[in-house]
Amino acid sequence: MSDLPTVAAIPHAAHLAPPAKAALSATLGVRACVNGAFAIWALAFTPGWFEIFWIGSVYALADGALGIATTILLIRRRPVGAPPLLVAMVLADAVLRLMAGAVIRVFPAIPDNPLTAVLFFGILGGWAAVAGIAAVVAWILAHEFHHVRRTLSPVRAVFDPLSAAGLIALVLAGYAIVRGPPATADALQTVVVAATAAQALVFMVSVAVENHTR
Repeated sequence: MSDLPTVAAIPHAAHLAPPAKAALSATLGVRACVNGAFAIWALAFTPGWFEIFWIGSVYALADGALGIATTILLIRRRPVGAPPLLVAMVLADAVLRLMAGAVIRVFPAIPDNPLTAVLFFGILGGWAAVAGIAAVVAWILAHEFHHVRRTLSPVRAVFDPLSAAGLIALVLAGYAIVRGPPATADALQTVVVAATAAQALVFMVSVAVENHTR
């Protein structure tokens, strides 16, 4: 499984360029579809241990690339107040997904070795914990800023559901600490379905909120 924010003053939503908003909505929508498709595949086909890793690497590369696109669109919206932490969190998450997907494609034997598999899960779990904590802190700081300034930002509206993605990562990291990393295909399937389905829901909500702020 995205550095403390400083949020700039935010103009009215009408000042936002419609093409940029449409591009961000489309990118988040595609990410919802990618995550949802992976969840449905894992649930419908009951794949084995290696299959989950192999197809998961394709998913990670696709979602990571979309994460880079999301970052670029958020950076382009910085004049209207995209919190730096949001940009950094999305970018770091995208880079980690790309790296994880590439590592599995280059070293497909990783899932078959218990030591490397545990190390792989440990790295992902550590990042999930960091991203989750960062997302919660950013959410609190962003809401405190808008409470004090009494301003309403369309970027903050999108930031809220995207922050929920970090919270999901934190919950999964906590689950892994308590229960340990998945050791069977069934356990891995459960984690994959729960994580990607939740992520798909987060992105769907983000799209709905983004469209609502037009």
